[in-house]
Order: sequence, then C-alpha cells, then structure tokens
Amino acid sequence: MSRGLGLALMLAPLLALQARTPPPRVELDRAERAVQRAREAGASSAAEVELRAAMSYLEASRLAREDRKRKDEIALAARAELEAELATALTRAVQARQAVEEKAEANARLRRELLGEMPR
Repeated sequence: MSRGLGLALMLAPLLALQARTPPPRVELDRAERAVQRAREAGASSAAEVELRAAMSYLEASRLAREDRKRKDEIALAARAELEAELATALTRAVQARQAVEEKAEANARLRRELLGEMPR
C-alpha cells in the first residue's frame, strides 16, 4: 500500500499542473481568424451589424474561457465564427452588386457613345 501511496504522491504535482493548463484555443482561434477576415473584407462598412455581433460573441467566448466555462466558450466562439462568416459573405455580395452596377453604367455610356446618342 505504501508503494501505491508513493506513486500517487509522485504523480500528484503532474496532475495538478495538468489541471491548471487551459485547454487549447482551437475554437476561439478560428473565430478570431474569421472576424479578422471579415474586417479585411470591409465588413465594418458593408455588414457593420453582423461584424459587431461577431465581435460581441468573440468577447463573450473569451470571458467564458477566463471563467473556465468550456462549453460556453465553444458555443460562443462558434457563433462568433458564423456571424463573422455572414459579415464576410454580405460584404462580398455588396461589393459584387456595386461592381455589377458600375459595369452596367459603363456599358450604358458606351452604348450611347456608339449609337451617337446625347446624354439626357
């Protein structure tokens, strides 16, 4: 029995160290990258509401991590990632719509020039 107790005493510091080591930040890192991609895409102007929501969920996920609420951290990080992806998609849609409108205007000008029409 003393041999088992000795082994337990030797392993106790290792187990305590492992208990203090926070779990990996995989979900939080993915959410942070998604928010960064949304910002780089220009979501702060084209999808401001969605970007703010993503940032809010991201901050809540960080707080849950600090409070060691792993399930909440994961769920909030996933929501932040989804909101950031939505912001990125909406931003790209706005940018594509603007590009189409610019091309349509350029085509209309070219048509008028080729047909010799005067601008109205």
